[in-house]
Amino acid sequence: MFPPVKSKDKVLVDYSDLDAHVENMRLRIDLGEKGLTPQPYDKERLALGGCKFNVTSTVDRDATPEDVIRGWSSLNEIIPMEKLFIPLFHQNFVNYRLTGVMSAEPTWTKLLRLCYWYQKCLDIPDSDFHYKQNEFKRKINKPLRYVEESIEKKSPDFITKVGGLSEIIMSHTSELLFAASSHSLGYKVTFDKKHDFRINYMPAEVKTLYSHFKIDWQNEIPKIVIGGEPKGEFNLRSEIQDFIYSKKVLDDVNVAVTQGGLLIFLDASQTFAGLLLNYFPIQKSIDLPLSDAIKDAVNIAGKNNESKIPVIIYSSINFDVYTTSALMIPVKRL
Repeated sequence: MFPPVKSKDKVLVDYSDLDAHVENMRLRIDLGEKGLTPQPYDKERLALGGCKFNVTSTVDRDATPEDVIRGWSSLNEIIPMEKLFIPLFHQNFVNYRLTGVMSAEPTWTKLLRLCYWYQKCLDIPDSDFHYKQNEFKRKINKPLRYVEESIEKKSPDFITKVGGLSEIIMSHTSELLFAASSHSLGYKVTFDKKHDFRINYMPAEVKTLYSHFKIDWQNEIPKIVIGGEPKGEFNLRSEIQDFIYSKKVLDDVNVAVTQGGLLIFLDASQTFAGLLLNYFPIQKSIDLPLSDAIKDAVNIAGKNNESKIPVIIYSSINFDVYTTSALMIPVKRL
């Protein structure tokens, strides 16, 4: 019923096992018990919700199905993962019923990323990860209960409530991603009650950014100009710089500074500027891998410069995680 999603020659998400059909104007989904939990399919793919996912493209280039499944099992000890999966699954098909178009990426892919990075952080030795576990359990249970009530009551506020739940999931995934990536570079990573995490005992704060935009289908897609003056055209560099210095981003940076962060991570993957940063890498002097950005940021923070705090702006396109970009900028300490 639904075509597979591809990138170049690779099938990223395969819907072929999803048994879905319309009865009396209602979309009916037949999903067995195994479909509610991730199952291994082959060395690069796992199955969940009637779909097969290539985890090296939808989760992380180094991910394996076993990593994600292990993370699901670990998370299930503090959060009922089937209960968390069902609202996202439901959301995907509410959107399909409204638009008639199946999303390129199922909404429950968010859970696969969360599970992967959760397990990576759980495996960090002597990190006091129980602080992060307690925080996540506390923050997820109430909104999950509200979403479940919306489903039971068939309430129109379901979309709003499940959207809030999704943002909590993505925000925690961002924190875990940056912590695990820092650990993989050899830095000491720990967790406590006060900060999102610490790198070499220096406090790090993480903000996940979102932007919502509409496309004017009546006009042609604007020409992309890399460098030079905008001259009325869409200018990539200007777009990204305007985003960096926008009030919303600066407010988030100021909050992170107020919270005591000596290193600040901004996950812009859910923003238009983040999309551009991935599709159109600009200059090598400001476009670098996350690993290089973390090294530079730790070096700046370690010098205890009172006038500068390193800020990493990161973006990763869901279906092509090989094009991750990190843009590191220093800001003045308040």
